[in-house]
Amino acid sequence: MSSREKKQKGHGSASLPPHYHQKFQVVFYFTKRSFTSPHVYPFLNRDSNILILPFVCYTICMKFFKTFKRSVAVPIVGSELDQQTADRLDRINRELRAGFDFIRPYQKSVSFFGSARFDENNKHYKYACEIAKNIVTELGYAVVTGGGHGIMEAANKGASEAGGVSLGVTIKLPHEQHLNQYVQKSINCNYFFTRKVILAFSAEAYIFFPGGFGTLDEFFGILTLIQTHKIPKVPLILVGKDYWEPLQETIFKDLYEEHGTISKNDMRAYTITDDPKEILEIVRKAPMRKE
Repeated sequence: MSSREKKQKGHGSASLPPHYHQKFQVVFYFTKRSFTSPHVYPFLNRDSNILILPFVCYTICMKFFKTFKRSVAVPIVGSELDQQTADRLDRINRELRAGFDFIRPYQKSVSFFGSARFDENNKHYKYACEIAKNIVTELGYAVVTGGGHGIMEAANKGASEAGGVSLGVTIKLPHEQHLNQYVQKSINCNYFFTRKVILAFSAEAYIFFPGGFGTLDEFFGILTLIQTHKIPKVPLILVGKDYWEPLQETIFKDLYEEHGTISKNDMRAYTITDDPKEILEIVRKAPMRKE
């Protein structure tokens, strides 16, 4: 038996030699202390501790790999803040995955956006309900909303009354957000941005009714993704000329003419219309998205 084989037999395939245990203990101590004390090594300050730490871990891991012919994961002990960040990232990841799994079964869908403050007597509420009914009856698409009241409730109501699929992607808020009675299936989000991603995921068209800051945030967010070619061009339909045309005038005069911050082509990415037939035709012609 060779000396090398004797060494490996002595240590066992799953165990570490004593000097490696010592090195790992140094790394763990160095990692933990580097975030709280500048005196772990006299020649390093707090910032350089953080910078040099990955290289120390890398060197020891490479020596371990060369000896045992396999890789190893070295746990790095961070501060409490780092752990909180890791937990938050894990929650975000799980929330996005759950949202994608929630939407994915519905091959064709339209997302509705608009104010949560309109009641059933409001003209925009009534029209959103009518448009959703038409889309379900004529095209058989699922209707997706934020699951709240106002325009969201109207669209869910229209889809449900037409015998279609009515979905809600809600957000946890201290006020305003309660699941409306016309949502058949829903998912609840902790984060606004994950909710926005889920609402935008694979919709064949987006229909925007008048709304507040949230509605405008969602509109300009999707518009920017289209403008920068991060997503394919998807129909953005703006319903309610009395609301959208003044905004369009500001966009044209201030952003385009006066400041030159957008191109004329950017304003062709959306359509302002109150014509139910035109809305239906735009949705009908929209290609099925694959994302």
